Amino acid sequence: MKLRKTLISLLTLLLMLVPYAVFAQSSDKEITYLSIGDSLAAGMLSDRSFGEGYVGKITSQLESLNYDVTVHPLGVPGYTSEDVLQLVNNSDSLPNDADIVTITAGANDLLSGLDLGKISSFDPNAITEVIKEINGIFSAVNKRSSEISESSTDIDQHVESLLTSLGPIETYPPSIQEAMNEFQANYDELNNHMVNVKNYGDEVINAYSSQDFESVGEYISLIKNELKEADTKVTNIITVIDTLLAEDMLDGELVTILQQMKNDFTGATQIIQDFSSLIDELITLIEQLTTLLQEANEIEHIFTDLATKITTVGQNIGKIIGIMQARYPNAKIYVMGYYNALPYLSPSTQEHTVPLIHGLNSAIKTAADATGVTFVPTFGKFEGNYESYLPNPQDIHPSDAGYVAIADAFIAEIAKTFTGVSDSSPIEVEINLGETIEVKPGQLIKIKGTNVHLLIPNSIEAGTKLKVTATDEAIVAKATDLKAVGSVLHFEFKAPEFLPALFSQENALDTDEELFTLTFGYEHDSDDVAIYHFDEDDEQWTEIGGEVNKETKEVSVQIDHFSNYGVFAEVEEEETPVTPEQPKEEDPGIEEDDDDEDKVVTIEDDKKEVTKTKAGTLPKTATSIYNVIIIGSVLVILGITLFVMYRRKKLVGKM
Repeated sequence: MKLRKTLISLLTLLLMLVPYAVFAQSSDKEITYLSIGDSLAAGMLSDRSFGEGYVGKITSQLESLNYDVTVHPLGVPGYTSEDVLQLVNNSDSLPNDADIVTITAGANDLLSGLDLGKISSFDPNAITEVIKEINGIFSAVNKRSSEISESSTDIDQHVESLLTSLGPIETYPPSIQEAMNEFQANYDELNNHMVNVKNYGDEVINAYSSQDFESVGEYISLIKNELKEADTKVTNIITVIDTLLAEDMLDGELVTILQQMKNDFTGATQIIQDFSSLIDELITLIEQLTTLLQEANEIEHIFTDLATKITTVGQNIGKIIGIMQARYPNAKIYVMGYYNALPYLSPSTQEHTVPLIHGLNSAIKTAADATGVTFVPTFGKFEGNYESYLPNPQDIHPSDAGYVAIADAFIAEIAKTFTGVSDSSPIEVEINLGETIEVKPGQLIKIKGTNVHLLIPNSIEAGTKLKVTATDEAIVAKATDLKAVGSVLHFEFKAPEFLPALFSQENALDTDEELFTLTFGYEHDSDDVAIYHFDEDDEQWTEIGGEVNKETKEVSVQIDHFSNYGVFAEVEEEETPVTPEQPKEEDPGIEEDDDDEDKVVTIEDDKKEVTKTKAGTLPKTATSIYNVIIIGSVLVILGITLFVMYRRKKLVGKM
């Protein structure tokens, strides 16, 4: 009796625990999601309204996979990294627990100190253009200086001839003596002014060479004044010459000399006036250059200040992550990098702003790497899609499509931990053989005229270019004992100029375990096909293998370097036809590839065919729910059996 009660009590207890065990298993699908950050975390759109943003899209993706998501959105427009740091320091604003934490902070630190009006209006190429024009003026000035020098030589010779021909001035009437004295005084002053012009010109060259543009401006102003005075003296001299020519006492030779001198000084007047015009242009250009250099200096100070702010952002992000890790030790933390929010600025301006964004992302990534959390890049997601992702040139916030791209970047990382999560379908791009294109993260490249496609990993470096061509026939011919049953292609990647050569057999691409997925279609009666790679060192084709899809007749493989790839089948000897009375012996069974890293298991029988692969699978999602149910069922049966035995024993006793 006591044993019976004990067994019944134990059975009852176990049966009561079964639903609780099943319920406990379902808690694996409960997620608390904390989003903190700036206006992007808040979901602000390009028209300044608010949408679900990437937070809502991540949540929807999780909920579509039957996750029960509790969201704590703490995105605040205008928040800097310092503001977010203060936010997470306030424990009252944070939930008690979190499974996923996304952090978006840092852009406002830069934007608050970024004078877009000043930066967008400044064209660094203008400095180069002005300097070019100044150099052109200097060349013209040198030419005019040579002309003045030649003219001065002629004038000096004619003046000397005049004085020699005149003889003693005292022998001439007072009018001629007075005119000659006035001529001599103006002539001496003219020479002094021209000497000053030359000396100041030398100072201009020295000051310009040392980039002392303030002194350049001062000396040029002095030159202008000297030229003005010189022009006045030349005009006075021409007036004196006209006075002398009006005198009847001068003989024919003196008149000839005076006529020549008048021509010389008239020509000198034109040269001086041209010289003066060049100096006016030079003054204007120097003023422009000075203004541009002042603006450049101001912008340099802006960028120097921003560089300091970037350092501060990195430090703040590190502190934010540390607080999150301490508060939620089991949470997965994701920190977002920024896209180019200013793609509509001029190319020359973006030469300054884009490196700033890269610098900001580098600081954020460094903080993420140092603390062991996940950095989520978005820069490459937006490149080439600015019109649709950032439709308002006057606003830095994305459209709904832009937030989808950001969410995809997060989801690609979240998928590595949370079961069943995957990003949206890749963007398909079709290219021709021989065409060179710049590839983007997540693109599915389809090659026209073939049944080959290539999935680009999210970790691809921005600026990477791809060219696909048909493999040289001489190389294809080296596939001895093999038959090409699909395309054979050569893939050539060119790394961005700022990176070393990648994607070669010797330099495999480091993509943080993200590989390229290469898929070949095939045409073959048998499905005993594989992808092969041409080993240039050994001059032979090497089998890579791949996952075979017999329904679509495609074989796929994940790789990290490129050259020549193709899909081949081994050449088999001709077999004797098999009659129905003598069926071909073919034992159904299991064929396994020896490669543990990318294993393909094919199970064949008369009715079904199953293909499995370990490559590229998501984290295991199996739970022990079914085991618990089975155990519960066994306990129920055991209980019923014990009850029947007890009743039977009791009945027998009564009989």
